[in-house]
Amino acid sequence: MNIKKSMNDIYPEGKLRILPKKGTFRPIITFNRKIEFTSDPIHKNKLRANLNQILADTQLVLRNLKNILGQKFGYCIFDNRQISKRYDAYVKKWRDSGSPPLKYFTVDIHKCYDSIDTSKLLRFIEESEHIDDLYLVIKYNRLYRNKKAILGNSGSFTSYFNYKERTSAVPLKQDPMQLNEEHSVPAINIFPGRQRIITKEAII
Repeated sequence: MNIKKSMNDIYPEGKLRILPKKGTFRPIITFNRKIEFTSDPIHKNKLRANLNQILADTQLVLRNLKNILGQKFGYCIFDNRQISKRYDAYVKKWRDSGSPPLKYFTVDIHKCYDSIDTSKLLRFIEESEHIDDLYLVIKYNRLYRNKKAILGNSGSFTSYFNYKERTSAVPLKQDPMQLNEEHSVPAINIFPGRQRIITKEAII
């Protein structure tokens, strides 16, 4: 389903919000407004969606790309689990060295996101060999152990396991059972069979 643009060939309008900072401010644009689009050019069925819903498939493919490149070359932005893993390794190395005195400093890149050339970024995404022509969008359920479970509770299934619904996009040539995701704890993925195919053209 291609819902790239609205019936007027425009993207949804955003709302400008101002986030105060010390001595300055940060402009933030949110895209919560919905627009009309046609999911079927022949029958012209009208639907409504905001920008996040319109770009949902693109976000799934880029998340898959981020996981592939992150596992191969390392992540440029770390989540809490990755930070904790690196911190634990550093503390161990520090203690093995006799716990010497430490100094620390922080760094902030000036206008980090403003300096990104968006035209080059889009061209990289369009020409990247890491983005396949066809993707399988899979909705599945992830089952993993509940660390908070204690003895003496009701003993129900949900007391010992957490259950989350997830959606991923994997290349059609790839085994859908092998998701490009890192897990902090052992997990079981349950595939109920809800799948659909999207093309590279539809997500760019």
